[in-house]
Amino acid sequence: GVGSLLESSCLLSTNNTSRITTKTESLTATTTHYQTLHHHVKFIIMRVTSYLVVAAIAVVSVVVRAEGEEAPPAEECTCDGEVSAAVTKVKGEMASVEKEVATIKTKLGETEGSLASCTTDLTATSEKATKEQDELQKKIIELTEQKAKLEAEAEKARALQASLEKATADLDSHKKTLEDTKGSLTKELDSHKSKLGEAHGAVEQHKQELEKAKAQLDELNAKHKGQYVNVGQIQEDVMGFFGKLTGKANAEL
Repeated sequence: GVGSLLESSCLLSTNNTSRITTKTESLTATTTHYQTLHHHVKFIIMRVTSYLVVAAIAVVSVVVRAEGEEAPPAEECTCDGEVSAAVTKVKGEMASVEKEVATIKTKLGETEGSLASCTTDLTATSEKATKEQDELQKKIIELTEQKAKLEAEAEKARALQASLEKATADLDSHKKTLEDTKGSLTKELDSHKSKLGEAHGAVEQHKQELEKAKAQLDELNAKHKGQYVNVGQIQEDVMGFFGKLTGKANAEL
């Protein structure tokens, strides 16, 4: 993910830096070699100059001696031989110098070619590194934006989690309240069931008493059969009796 991309980008930047460092070191070594050859050429030029000066001095001395002195015998005159020897020595040194200069020119050509190649490689590497660095910078910007988005999403997730935890706590509280209410209602229902059972017993008792009263009424009717009976009074007594029973039952319920 993000970490691996950053790691690969850093590795790419490190490799580019290493390549540039290597090319720079190679260019520095080539430049140093070029400077060494340049100093060597200057030294050779100084040597050639010194040989030319020596040859000129030898020629001048021979000419002066030839003009200022009488001509010696043939066997004693060595001026031409000295001049010839000096010229031969100078020619030999010049040939050696020319050969060495040619070698140095060849080496200088190789060095200049290597220097140009190193410069080209360094320029190409630098341009490539600059391009890769720009791409890396763009990737870093993109990763930074993605990181900000992820942090915002994480913040939303944390807020949602906190809200969910609060809702869970509220639900647990409501659940406990419901359980407490259920327990209370169960107790109250059991109490009502008990009272209902007692009332049912009382109703059964009143039912038995009503049946007993009905039996007494039937017995009374049979006893007074054929006699004058105050029906209104009997109805009033019966209704009063039933009213008392009903009131008592309602009170107990």
